[in-house]
Amino acid sequence: MGIEVPTIAAFVSRMQGSETQLAAFGGVIFPLALLIEAPIIMMLAASTSLSRDLVSFRALRPSSSGSPAIFCGRRRRRSVPPGWASRS
Repeated sequence: MGIEVPTIAAFVSRMQGSETQLAAFGGVIFPLALLIEAPIIMMLAASTSLSRDLVSFRALRPSSSGSPAIFCGRRRRRSVPPGWASRS
């Protein structure tokens, strides 16, 4: 997430209505992206501090693999509009 902010800002600043777009990105979109990414960032910090040896790593692996899958599934369900999958 370090390089995407300057890259998006560089592209958006060259578009029409760039002031409004950049204000929306900085005030709405970026904090929302941080909110969505927060569980994964916290999981990275926790797994780094708790994995001291192979035994603790193996004990932590199921939860660190399962949590991102659950979060991803929740986001996928929220992002697909109702009735979209049933269209032919």
